[in-house]
Amino acid sequence: MKRTVAMVAALLLLITACSSDDESSTTTTTTRDQAPSTTEGLAPGTVTVDAWAETFCGAFSNWRSGIENVGPRAEANLSSATSQSEARDSVVALLDEALVLTTVLIDEVEGQDPPDMDGGEGVVAAFTDTFQGFVGLIETSREEVEAVEVESDSFGQQMKAIYADFQNDFAAIGNLFAEIDRQYPDPEFQLALTDACGL
Repeated sequence: MKRTVAMVAALLLLITACSSDDESSTTTTTTRDQAPSTTEGLAPGTVTVDAWAETFCGAFSNWRSGIENVGPRAEANLSSATSQSEARDSVVALLDEALVLTTVLIDEVEGQDPPDMDGGEGVVAAFTDTFQGFVGLIETSREEVEAVEVESDSFGQQMKAIYADFQNDFAAIGNLFAEIDRQYPDPEFQLALTDACGL
């Protein structure tokens, strides 16, 4: 039981750290005076980069806060679990909540028009593809957790192995903002994300 609690606590710390690293990885020297935003001459079906960034960053902030809030509650549930079955159910509940939060984020990002910039649709696709990848990781981990026999003597070891696989696969998500900057080096867009997300 103690090993299971430690495994889930580490998972929660990883998710929180990676979402925080996403924000801190973006760097830019552009100033607002250098890259003014305007609503004039917008391409059809687009929004200003400032408007897009504000909506995205609001959704991303809600996602991050939700993920962070899952941790203390899940760890408390695990600490009070009286059986391996109850512990496994707590892990599944954690993954289910993370899945819902991530699906909501994807829907909100896809639900608005792309930013008016070169490659605007690609920017949206890059963000959504990254979080769709996270959905896949959650679903795979959930299936693996549910497949663990609660009466197995190796229950703790199996749960730790699932976490290790999840950690290795999820590590690539940590550089999300930096990768977007690299693919779409638009100073105005980078500055809009910096301002709206508080980077």
